[in-house]
Amino acid sequence: MDTATAAVEARHLESTLVSHAPLTDLQDIGDDRRSIAEVLARHLEHADVVVHSPADARAAALLAALSPAAHHIRSTSPTTTWLGTGAHDHDRLVAQLQAGVPRGAAATDVAGSLWVATRPGTVFELEITGGSYELGAVDAWLAAVPGWDHADPHRRRQAERRWHPYYGDRAQDLVVTCADGDPASLLELLDSCPLTDAELAEGEDTWTGWVDPFSERPGRVAVTARPAAHVGRRRRRLRP
Repeated sequence: MDTATAAVEARHLESTLVSHAPLTDLQDIGDDRRSIAEVLARHLEHADVVVHSPADARAAALLAALSPAAHHIRSTSPTTTWLGTGAHDHDRLVAQLQAGVPRGAAATDVAGSLWVATRPGTVFELEITGGSYELGAVDAWLAAVPGWDHADPHRRRQAERRWHPYYGDRAQDLVVTCADGDPASLLELLDSCPLTDAELAEGEDTWTGWVDPFSERPGRVAVTARPAAHVGRRRRRLRP
């Protein structure tokens, strides 16, 4: 592959990203229940080059947040500036998709990995775009796996960089992208989610005995760390 290119009409970018419209509004694609917003966000995240029409400050900020590693080119530029550039980096894409690796760019309004107390060995991934979300158990934290020689090299390097003597590679890693909103209230909400110091001190034997709010989610226990293991997700539509 030479270059993965996304073409974007910047004037409609924000309205599309917050839309609840399903992909089936565009064409009959069978049982694909993704939203138009989700497909657009994923397309931007994975692009090596983003070709876009003239963008105002808000659209430019969204493009920069959703595709920080891509080359951004105005649609009026000659095609020679974005065709045949050899910009695709397969290793970077694999690392970006690797379960449990911190997300440097948000593919959606909210994206990232979660460490859940009732399943301390399992990597959860959360992605929210427009009117839909995905939450699923996708892999195991390397700290919960005896020996990780079989783990993807990108995964091992990321884990080693942030390894904690007690928690290992387990951590919360969320990226939120939005043009508006109240950061203070969002931070207050997120800060209310982790365990208290007293609860944390009780340890895994206690946590796993609590009522599991994700008991109906697929992938109840992840026991192996597999490269780019995106299994067991469940997509659900949220009401507007």
